Amino acid sequence: GGFRWTRSGGFIRMPVEGGNLNVINDNGDAAGSMRTGAAEKPLVWTTSGEIKTMEMSAGYVTGINNRGGVVGGFR
Repeated sequence: GGFRWTRSGGFIRMPVEGGNLNVINDNGDAAGSMRTGAAEKPLVWTTSGEIKTMEMSAGYVTGINNRGGVVGGFR
């Protein structure tokens, strides 16, 4: 599973099983993917704790900007 670290809170586990995080922006929003059945779906874990998934059959995130925009690809 994924995690993020903050100076004030230390390590915080991502509240999704089977998730991986690979990028984070200056605001602390992290992005990656989570396994749903046989596919991986892209996701963003916001600093407020919300998990946002993208409605596509399978994909991944390779970057996130400070406005929450993401880039990635399909699998």
